Amino acid sequence: MPNPPDFALAPLRRYRRDLLAPTPDDDQLTTLAKELTLVLGLCFNEIKDLHWALARVGAEVSETPEHVSAINGQLFGMRGTYVRLLSGMMFELAVAVKERSHIARWSPWQQCLERMPRHARDAWMEVTALANRKKGRRPVADYLWKVRDRISHHFDGKVLLSGYAHFFKGSQPGSDALYLSTGNSMEETRFYFADAAAINADKALRESIAWDDVQDFMNQVNLALRFIVEELMAEFERAAEAPTEDGPDRTY
Repeated sequence: MPNPPDFALAPLRRYRRDLLAPTPDDDQLTTLAKELTLVLGLCFNEIKDLHWALARVGAEVSETPEHVSAINGQLFGMRGTYVRLLSGMMFELAVAVKERSHIARWSPWQQCLERMPRHARDAWMEVTALANRKKGRRPVADYLWKVRDRISHHFDGKVLLSGYAHFFKGSQPGSDALYLSTGNSMEETRFYFADAAAINADKALRESIAWDDVQDFMNQVNLALRFIVEELMAEFERAAEAPTEDGPDRTY
């Protein structure tokens, strides 16, 4: 069976399965670090998966996107959904980091951040600023905050109504009428006008920020996540192999 598209994964690396299991010997910061490793690993995976879905939907977009059709309408709507979910994921990552901010007292964590590539560390600092609801140096970080609060995880009717009005004032494909498909199943049904409202609300929140800049920021954040999780795994592996008072190997 051939691999699905974009499944060029590196070879498997094997670790002891109890490496992240909590033990009675763990102090509070070590337990927190194990928890954070799982949280950040899952964040990386979900951001990656949403990028994959966005790319696959983009690859299916019609060569004539200006043509009004049910297929084009659904593809553009799905692409907008993944864009908003990605934006929301960035905010949820920031919340997860803030809830575990005292990990900064753990020396291996400090060393990990010091070794991180500069561009990834800069993006990570923006995430921590976002977590504390401070205005970031990058407009992208502020946009991610707004889109999550208003149209990604919370549905702000006023923002959506404004996006809807903006869409039908323009000359975009499909703005000459309101469209929907109502079939006998979920697969056959789509409310394209709602997609149009959300996509244009998102554009308004993004203002002059190019989507490429948003993607670049997300890629740098995910690079930071990859680096942090790999470094933490290496730290836990070193600790597991270190000799203890009772013998050469740590037991669990």
